[in-house]
Amino acid sequence: MAVQNVRVVLASESPQVRNFLRQLVERENGVEVVGQAKNAVGVLTLVGNLSPDVAVIDCHLPHSISLDTIPLSRISGLDAAQGIRQIMPNTKVILLNNLDKASLLGGSAHPDMGIYTLESGGASIALGPDRLAEETYPLFASLGVKPEAAMQQKVTSAGDKVIFFGALAFAGGWLLTITVAFAPVGAPLALLGGVTVALGLAAKLAVSLWRKAKKGTR
Repeated sequence: MAVQNVRVVLASESPQVRNFLRQLVERENGVEVVGQAKNAVGVLTLVGNLSPDVAVIDCHLPHSISLDTIPLSRISGLDAAQGIRQIMPNTKVILLNNLDKASLLGGSAHPDMGIYTLESGGASIALGPDRLAEETYPLFASLGVKPEAAMQQKVTSAGDKVIFFGALAFAGGWLLTITVAFAPVGAPLALLGGVTVALGLAAKLAVSLWRKAKKGTR
């Protein structure tokens, strides 16, 4: 008998965050997003109508009554979770507590989804049909960056800085070289700047090749 997909409902005020979460959870095999809501009333309605297996909710979800433009609470994600547990106790609720930090999305409309993970207590949360852990729900979780991805970001950032300062040294050294008085100093400085730039580019290339290799093995 075929295993049914894990059906997920998402809730966040931000369309960007909802799209991000949809891509994140649907990376796993056997997981599909069946509905999205922008406030607490909307997600309660969706859960009642669709009976999903999991509801992933932004803790800072706005609560609205009658009119979507009247936010009564900025922390009603917990209220929505409690309401879901009452009307649909079999739906597992995951409350994400750091989706208000835009820096996690990198400010990009197309973030690299491979570096992010849902985690709770330092462990990743798996939503696949064979791996959905029997935790105590609602489960408080956060959006995190995989350790290897965090290291890649540090290497890339360091590479950018090395390239910048290396380029400055190269340019300064070249300018000194064309002057007779400072040529003995300028030539080594330009050479050092060129080597520094090359090292920075090599570091960024290594990270890029590593990411491509990881994507190819999935």
